[in-house]
Amino acid sequence: MGSFVRLSGKIRDTIMQGLGLAVCIIGITTGLESSNIMIPIAALVVGGGIGAALDLETRLERTGQTLSKILARDDGGFNEGFLTATLVYCIGAMAVIGSLNSGLYGDHHVLYAKSMLDGISAIFFTASFGIGVAFSAVPLFLYQGSIVLLAGVVAPLLSEGAIRYYLRVLYSRLG
Repeated sequence: MGSFVRLSGKIRDTIMQGLGLAVCIIGITTGLESSNIMIPIAALVVGGGIGAALDLETRLERTGQTLSKILARDDGGFNEGFLTATLVYCIGAMAVIGSLNSGLYGDHHVLYAKSMLDGISAIFFTASFGIGVAFSAVPLFLYQGSIVLLAGVVAPLLSEGAIRYYLRVLYSRLG
């Protein structure tokens, strides 16, 4: 079973339902704040379509299974922990906004706040799913790092006014 304490199914389910409810509240609040409700709806549809077209869930699942085999763990929770944590940490406005702020302005405050929130939730995820949660750091690093690097490459090509305009639009749409 491992050297850590696993949470019971009831506690794990309650925590996951609480986190899910929190995400729903944030999503609904952000969607209602939008001046055009079609933008969040379109973002969900387009994002879901791109994810389905690229078959991201299957790719992440295979990656988790490969890591599980390499580490000789087949306790079942490894892959679920890897997938759950990767999706929770990579999907959201803070990952995008924080990475853009970091790449465009060198302002890392949003990423610092996100890392604290991710770290706290990682404790609960690890207690529920096991060590697979730790390996979600790799895709998260690649995802956010790519956005930071691309923003850094594009920043010199944009005027300060254009950057402020696009960030303002992005903030209003993502929350």
